[in-house]
Amino acid sequence: MKLITLACTAALSLATLSIAHAGSSTAVPTQTVQFGDLDLSHAQGNATLYHRVSIAARYVCRDQEPSKPQSSLALLSLHERCMDQAMAGAVAGVNRPEFTAYVASKLPALGTIHMAAR
Repeated sequence: MKLITLACTAALSLATLSIAHAGSSTAVPTQTVQFGDLDLSHAQGNATLYHRVSIAARYVCRDQEPSKPQSSLALLSLHERCMDQAMAGAVAGVNRPEFTAYVASKLPALGTIHMAAR
């Protein structure tokens, strides 16, 4: 079973990726995403994994999410950075060129996503 766990600090292991939100001095929220059931050589598998990772990223970054439309730009920026770090960390944790390309097509603002060669 393949898993990634999201936390913004991007602590990685072979089967797990952690991404915790920035600025936390307490326990870091994490979310595990299963993807062993997906075929990442097909677009549908990548789309499903992207959806799962997006939901998990929103969960781990929930404390940074602005609650009101008039929230400060600083809070908006923190939330965006947390989401970007969570997504980039997930891409690195999955470490599959197909998923990297899929995420890059959806989130061009992440810029170059570094991934170990397979």
